[in-house]
Amino acid sequence: MEDNWNVPRKAKMQTVLTDLTTLQTRMTAYDNSLKAVQANISSYATILQSNYNPITNLLSGSFNGLDCRVIG
Repeated sequence: MEDNWNVPRKAKMQTVLTDLTTLQTRMTAYDNSLKAVQANISSYATILQSNYNPITNLLSGSFNGLDCRVIG
């Protein structure tokens, strides 16, 4: 049985439910965007490491100075 007290509250609850559904959809989209950015950063870090490791490697890289064994 619906009366004048319940009718406006049910309509308000439906609005709240719609708002929550919209918020959930937006949060899911945001989460997916963040995961894509994280994957790109991880990929970029791997590329940087592979490109700069030959230069910065402490044992054999270019920044370790002149290896006297090369001269003789």
